[in-house]
Amino acid sequence: MARAPIRWPVGLALAGVLAGVCSDEPAGPAAQGARVPNPAHARCIADGYQVEPVLRDGVPVDAECVAPATGARCPVWDYFRGDCLLPGGEGPDSQEAHGKPGG
Repeated sequence: MARAPIRWPVGLALAGVLAGVCSDEPAGPAAQGARVPNPAHARCIADGYQVEPVLRDGVPVDAECVAPATGARCPVWDYFRGDCLLPGGEGPDSQEAHGKPGG
């Protein structure tokens, strides 16, 4: 039985695929374990505050955005949405109101 000759574009494509499979380079950020940052945490930090975990039985269940100078704090997602504002930060809304008192 005679085989049809493999055309060079098919052979070239096959070689490219095999070269990619055999590469020692990682496939991208996902292959390196990269994580997407939490936008609520990022905004809190960018506005000059600190993020502190809320622990329940030693397990982190939430986080709060804390104004270091006053101890005022807001749940990070409330702060992110603008439902809770903190004093003394660098964010545009930070001087309008105070978060709940720190404890």
